[in-house]
Amino acid sequence: MLGRAGASRAMGLPVSLDLRGRKVVVVGGGLVGDRKVVRLLDVGADVTLISPVATEDLSYNAAIGTICWLQRPYQAGDLEDAWLAIAATDSDDCNRAVAAEAEVRRIFCDHAADGAAGTCHFLAALDRAPLTVAIGTGGASPFIARRLRDELDATVPAELGPLVRILGELRPAIKARLADSRARRRFYETAWDGAARNMLRYGQEAEARAALEALLDEMATL
Repeated sequence: MLGRAGASRAMGLPVSLDLRGRKVVVVGGGLVGDRKVVRLLDVGADVTLISPVATEDLSYNAAIGTICWLQRPYQAGDLEDAWLAIAATDSDDCNRAVAAEAEVRRIFCDHAADGAAGTCHFLAALDRAPLTVAIGTGGASPFIARRLRDELDATVPAELGPLVRILGELRPAIKARLADSRARRRFYETAWDGAARNMLRYGQEAEARAALEALLDEMATL
């Protein structure tokens, strides 16, 4: 039991952050910062980039107003009002300064060059929206996390995303009509193995939804 607790502390707590409309400061406009910004924009974050220079894609995003670009070096105080900070420059001193300010402000910081110096890490994510499979190594080896994600990409079926979405939309009705937790479990097990999932493999979302609604009607009368 102690070993399990120790391992958990070393790895950190996997969480999903709702960053929609929330300020995230990315310090560093190179390729690493570029990759971080892409993922942040995908989840709706309000991104401020701080860097004297930036990649072509970052410059374009700034030009069209997708991100706010402060075209200068990082300065103390730049993390004001931020929910998350990313230290992604090629300067160890600058990255440490960003991490230090984040610590003082109690803002989580992803230190891209030195995972141990940060307080959070980006996980390698396999996207089957709204289903996400995330893999992390506690910052020890992002390469291995990415390779494992790529291997899983071939094994996680594409239809699981639509299945999760439909089940999420039906969840209030499922909870209301199947009061017993065992009945709900049977419903989900049948949905996992049943005809609806096969329909989704062929893009038949309307038919799959109808099949799941019919299954719910049937199980609610048992």
